[in-house]
Amino acid sequence: MKRNRFIIVLLTVLVLVVCLWGCDLPDEDTTGRQLNIGYDYWNDMGSGDEGLKKHTDLRRREIVYEDSFGTFRVYSANSKRITLEIKEGAFVEKDGDGINLNAEPLKRITIEKGESVTVASQTMDAGVKLTFRYL
Repeated sequence: MKRNRFIIVLLTVLVLVVCLWGCDLPDEDTTGRQLNIGYDYWNDMGSGDEGLKKHTDLRRREIVYEDSFGTFRVYSANSKRITLEIKEGAFVEKDGDGINLNAEPLKRITIEKGESVTVASQTMDAGVKLTFRYL
């Protein structure tokens, strides 16, 4: 009897953990929220502006930007802010014209509603500058 109860409790906990970990539901309703990503690149051939990428109805673990310089995906999102996780690549916050090649690379960035955050790849010969704006 005790063994059966233990197995039922264990299975219930396991199902709850799998559901909570595996569900791709947003932290809060993000309907109508938008993440804009401005993309500029540079290399030995020059530089350019690739325009704007828009993402709506954001979900946890959704990849919002990916290229050879790195991958950004949604860590959490709600009506007030979004946090992006940088899974690959080395990026630092862009402040002014230069890039601090010695700075510790960012692991996450948080963007408040209505604000922008600009990051740049920590590279010298080619790179990318990304401007994230959460609306």
